[in-house]
Amino acid sequence: MGRDVVRSLIGTLFRQFADTGTLDLARVDVPTRVLVGDTDPALVRWRGDALATAMPAAEVSRRPGYGHCFHISHAGELAAEVGEFLAGADGRAGDPAGERRATHA
Repeated sequence: MGRDVVRSLIGTLFRQFADTGTLDLARVDVPTRVLVGDTDPALVRWRGDALATAMPAAEVSRRPGYGHCFHISHAGELAAEVGEFLAGADGRAGDPAGERRATHA
């Protein structure tokens, strides 16, 4: 892949990422789990709290000792948690905001 292609791709990906800041998260009405590592320098506490406020259908959970790439560092634990969340998704589908909770484990 040539440098111009790589630069174009990186620019496109960055613009898509930047556009996520304008999404109307309140319209997300499907059960959603947001996991936040308490040592993540990018998704700091106030950003996690803002997601919890902005996304009524979301469960925001803070994980002690998890950093930014915990999908790698804690892959087994994350896989188990995602599996449990997905297994219970049918029961949450009708009431996305009713069981929402922000946890700061």
